[in-house]
Amino acid sequence: MNSKEKNYILSKYLIAAYAQLGVKYAFVSPGSRNTPLMLALSDQSEINVYNIIDERSSGYMALGIAKAHDKPALLITTSGTAVSNLFPSIVEAYMSSVPMIILTADRPKNLVGTGANQTINQYNIFNNYVKNFIDFSNIKKFTQEIIFNIAIDSYNHSMEENSGPIHINIPFNIPLYVDNRNKIKFKENKLSKLKSIQDAHNKFKIPNFTKYLRPIIICTDDKEKDIISIANQFNIPVLMECLGSRFLKKYDNIISSYEFILNHCKLDPDLIIRFGKKPISNTLNNFLDKNRDITYLITEKLFNDDAKNIIECQTSIFLEQFIKRKFKYNISWLNSLIIKQKKIKRYINNFFKTPRDHEGYIINKILSFFPLNSNLMIGNSSPIRDLDNFTFNSSSKINVFSNRGASGIDGIISTSMGLALKQKKHNFLILGDISFFYDVSALLSNMEISINLNIIILNNNGGHIFDRLEGLSSEKDYSKYWLTPVNLNIKDIAKTFHCKYLKLNYKTLAKADSSIFSNKGINLIEIKINSDQHHLENKAIDSGIKKQLI
Repeated sequence: MNSKEKNYILSKYLIAAYAQLGVKYAFVSPGSRNTPLMLALSDQSEINVYNIIDERSSGYMALGIAKAHDKPALLITTSGTAVSNLFPSIVEAYMSSVPMIILTADRPKNLVGTGANQTINQYNIFNNYVKNFIDFSNIKKFTQEIIFNIAIDSYNHSMEENSGPIHINIPFNIPLYVDNRNKIKFKENKLSKLKSIQDAHNKFKIPNFTKYLRPIIICTDDKEKDIISIANQFNIPVLMECLGSRFLKKYDNIISSYEFILNHCKLDPDLIIRFGKKPISNTLNNFLDKNRDITYLITEKLFNDDAKNIIECQTSIFLEQFIKRKFKYNISWLNSLIIKQKKIKRYINNFFKTPRDHEGYIINKILSFFPLNSNLMIGNSSPIRDLDNFTFNSSSKINVFSNRGASGIDGIISTSMGLALKQKKHNFLILGDISFFYDVSALLSNMEISINLNIIILNNNGGHIFDRLEGLSSEKDYSKYWLTPVNLNIKDIAKTFHCKYLKLNYKTLAKADSSIFSNKGINLIEIKINSDQHHLENKAIDSGIKKQLI
């Protein structure tokens, strides 16, 4: 067997194995060194292949589709800086526990450090941000069984417990292209019985929670629907983040305005049960820090968290055990928080009856147009905080996604495009202007791939997230060094990338309806916001709520 046939056969077996494992999507970027992998993908039909010119965007699209389907996609690049361009999306996948399988083509090991073209040291390049690394240079003999086992192990490892990315580095010798591939003989073996993914750590003991009087549950991105209903049975209030089940079904015990309550009231629980990662809200994080001793984190396996009391098990298993306890907490504790929540909701709803140049008003108005069961990707910085602070529990069944692993503003458009691929649901992205411009090159894919997505750009001309840092906005060089206005015309960008375009402000939005959205292609909706007015409205809301709660 010559070198080019070996390259192709290795790639063919690897891709065939992932197809049998159920991988449905591959995101690739053009190159020469990854030609054997590309040929193997081209010669099969089980995996949908998307050719993305920019590896940075490709990585985030793979992240997005994995979020949507809870299964890894393949992410394939050529050698050199193409590999390093994947780093931000891999960091986000690792930090947010999203499965991903990265196949990087490489030059042979003997060329590293010799000045050979497009050759860098790719060995374990992602290091701390992948769950496992496999380098094919270390494998002396390739058989179908060995390659199949590598595929099975990498797939299972990416999915088990805290899901995450797996990196496989594959050096290919030249020649890379092989023709007459139909003449190459392959074993058509199926995968042997798959190794089962190990059960999560379910050996645990629930403390005696019956001795407490004032319990609360804090739920961030854990979407287990039974958390709310079981808490309701036990008269436990749930401080529910916008990334959890806030929009699944109406429950009186869901407290969504916890930041206002914590800022203006004394909340004195004697037990806190946590589900999910650390909160978006700094106020809520500070509250948890002050109550470490009485807080219990429920998690399959501890990851990137400093909780003092940890119960390692699946949420569903914990709830099964918890519900066996035959007790209820005093409803007066729950009712005291429900009353506060209703006062806040009533005040904000009344305040927003008048159109406001305020991101909370705009986000609420936009969400009111969403069809049931829509997908929403929410951008970092201000948008996710305003979604969290100014929306309430509903039965709209909006599925909210975000990149909160490392919380960067990069790759937000690309992630939302990955989420929207092959979706029958309505797909939306709400993000700020800086996040939009940062990842605008992702829209190149709109010219090649059919994606239905409405992108709502909250344009306050420079971001203004740092306005929230006390005292910083009065700094003499604040506008120069912290604000980043990009004076580009979004309408022209829409035209360049073959997107639809609509421009609104808070007044025209007040008269709009769901017809502003498009069900086909990418639709850019720019909404201009005056940041100074937004902050004035914020102060008025906070002051009004404080009076309601005192």
